[in-house]
Amino acid sequence: MNIQKIEEKTSFLASFKIILVNRVWIRILDFACSTYLVAKLLPEKDFGIFSYVISCFFICYQLMSLGISTTYAKFFHENNGSSRFFLNFFLFRFVTGFFFSILFWISFGLLHNSFYLYFIVMFNLLGAILTDFFVQHYQIQERFKISVQISSACQYVRCTCFILCFANGWFTIEALLWGYFIGYTFTALVLVIKIVPKEFINYRKTTDLKLLFSKLQMTKYIKYGVWLTLSSLLVVIILYLDGIMLFHMQGPVVSAAYALAFRFVEPILLLSDAMSKVFMPRLFKENTIENIKEYLSKLNRYLMPVAILITIVGLIIIDPIFEYFFHNQYVLTPNIIKVLIPTVSISIYSIPHSLILYQIEKPHLFTISHGFQLFGIIILNFWMIPKYGAMGAAWNTLFIKLIIVTFYFTYIRKYISKQDAKRNQVESF
Repeated sequence: MNIQKIEEKTSFLASFKIILVNRVWIRILDFACSTYLVAKLLPEKDFGIFSYVISCFFICYQLMSLGISTTYAKFFHENNGSSRFFLNFFLFRFVTGFFFSILFWISFGLLHNSFYLYFIVMFNLLGAILTDFFVQHYQIQERFKISVQISSACQYVRCTCFILCFANGWFTIEALLWGYFIGYTFTALVLVIKIVPKEFINYRKTTDLKLLFSKLQMTKYIKYGVWLTLSSLLVVIILYLDGIMLFHMQGPVVSAAYALAFRFVEPILLLSDAMSKVFMPRLFKENTIENIKEYLSKLNRYLMPVAILITIVGLIIIDPIFEYFFHNQYVLTPNIIKVLIPTVSISIYSIPHSLILYQIEKPHLFTISHGFQLFGIIILNFWMIPKYGAMGAAWNTLFIKLIIVTFYFTYIRKYISKQDAKRNQVESF
């Protein structure tokens, strides 16, 4: 039994290391190219516009995901990794992704009277959605090295494009956006050509083609994924809402200062993201209270001390680091970062808790909690941004995050206590 636990711990740490190291390396490359160089070379106003467009991209991207990542993990394990589910979900993601890409391009083009700018974004949305699907496909099989290679390929293409832009003096927003996004589309195209035909041939050998287009099956995916979609969409809107509201209420310069601050602290979320990716297949394999308790134990053991340490160290070192990179540029940003560091550190601990709500089939609670968070931030921002600018937006987000993590912590532990009480009552009889 002890040997088994040691093997499980070793496997967990190895998987966590693979994902975390990859995410850190990708984030370093991303920061160097799409944050540091772009922020240094573009005027602050143009960097604000650049960041605003990327925020719109990620909000649309999350809406298009339709909760597929978690839904696919659940159905994949329940059906022992059937090829039919790979093709079902691939087809579902491709069709919905294509439809939403066209819809968003027309909507944002009309809204901002800039069809070419948003064509760049929406053209690559489908590529981003499909690339993410392949990454998730290998992660839920715990084949983390392959998923890491796919993620890395996107970043390497992006870096190559940015180097070409800088080498040729293409310092326009449009050229830099092509460089930022084209890696998704290129990687997705290679993966589709390499993987999908092979899976389709294997599928045809064993299963009737009609099942691939089963309306009942697609309806089942949508029904399960609707709460996940709303939840994930709310999470991403919350992440980028402050910057978008500052863009419209205070202008692109203030928005640029906040966007740069967020880029500085965003890597902290790599820890919770990496741990969630590792835990998700393990959590969904067995729906028991003991499994959930073990999951919570690991969160407390690994994440809480790290979150506290990052907050303390981050507050100490941020001033000299920012001065080294940007000198007298973006003078508002350092103080914003000091508020966002504890905010994101709280997210390190809260994000993995949300998987438990999916496992106990309470995804609507996650959606409701983020709906409250979104509503609270909007109301507080309309009050605080006119008075305190970007600092008001940062303090609002910190306050709401504290409320949300308290809710997760309290509800999950009450749920476990109730289940334990029911089990003890049954055993007593």
